Amino acid sequence: MGTVVEIVADACCENPPLRGEASVELRETSWRSPQRDIPLHPLQRGNQWTDQVRGASGLASHVAAAVCRALDCFEILERKFSCFDPESELSQVNRLAATKPVHVSAEFFRVVLQGIKYSRRSEGAFSIALAPLIRLWRKCAAQKRWATKSEIRAARLCSDFRFIRLNQVEQTIYVDAPGVGLDLGGLVKGYAVDQARQILRRSGVSRALINAGNSSLSAITPVGGSPHAIGLRAPHRLWKLAGSLWLRNESVSTSGSYERGWNIEGKSRTHLIDPRSGVPLGRMSGATVVCGSAMLAEVASKMLLFHGCRHGIALCERNGWRVAGAVLEERASREASWMEQSDDFPFRPIMVDLSLLASQRAHLNR
Repeated sequence: MGTVVEIVADACCENPPLRGEASVELRETSWRSPQRDIPLHPLQRGNQWTDQVRGASGLASHVAAAVCRALDCFEILERKFSCFDPESELSQVNRLAATKPVHVSAEFFRVVLQGIKYSRRSEGAFSIALAPLIRLWRKCAAQKRWATKSEIRAARLCSDFRFIRLNQVEQTIYVDAPGVGLDLGGLVKGYAVDQARQILRRSGVSRALINAGNSSLSAITPVGGSPHAIGLRAPHRLWKLAGSLWLRNESVSTSGSYERGWNIEGKSRTHLIDPRSGVPLGRMSGATVVCGSAMLAEVASKMLLFHGCRHGIALCERNGWRVAGAVLEERASREASWMEQSDDFPFRPIMVDLSLLASQRAHLNR
């Protein structure tokens, strides 16, 4: 995943919020004063696991312990599903599964099994087997060139999730074509958020906000409590907030062409690759989905991004998935930009300068 994780949690509505960020090296405890929910926008924070846990002592020690367990969950999953660690289960599967069945842990098997189900039901907008296409475009970006049609065709042939064979009895994974590789980044991020949410719920945390990389979030609110206000950034405007989402016991995922991407032969391309064409998304747009599961939201946001809002929502409904969503596309002028959303999408449009909000937060935290 390689994602900065932050959890804000309350023992109850009246207590000050406990704030923590995922950390391996530092675990110190201190109180933080109450503050507004921070405006968040889709942003991948790189490939380093970063580092702080701030907790609380005394009466809220069980909340501090719950936050630490939730953050530990992210760290454990990072070690298991990292594509950068050669010893992770994911790396071993990608390295060996084309030559022999690879035995994996029950959790890894469950995630891959669910990923295949999502891939099959997304009508081509989502796939857990995009590693060959990702490798191709990273190589081409480093070489500052566009991939050839033959290169794209070859990578697309290897990026078919139907090559992945699961043996539920033996708990093994095998791929029956060379070059096939799993890419589980977004799916595992959503899964980790769901697991962290369960840990907090079981520990009696009544109000919390889990933020993984600013693109996958989950809110916990008590009965009758006020919703969490989450900022939704305009895709093409680095310091502009398009509006706010109001979440009660829901999860949200945004997929879009924001900071991450490549400039190839003078063309800006996002890091998001359309599995149907094998080509990175070129337009400045973002899709946001709100539903009960962060893992499902990660998948559904890709469906809305590549299929469009109306068809993506309709496909989710046919699959029995209850989701609300929107697609925001930024054009050359504000007047040409547009947003399409489902009727139940909890969005309030605004246009706010994020730098002003940042200075307000600094004042509130004094």
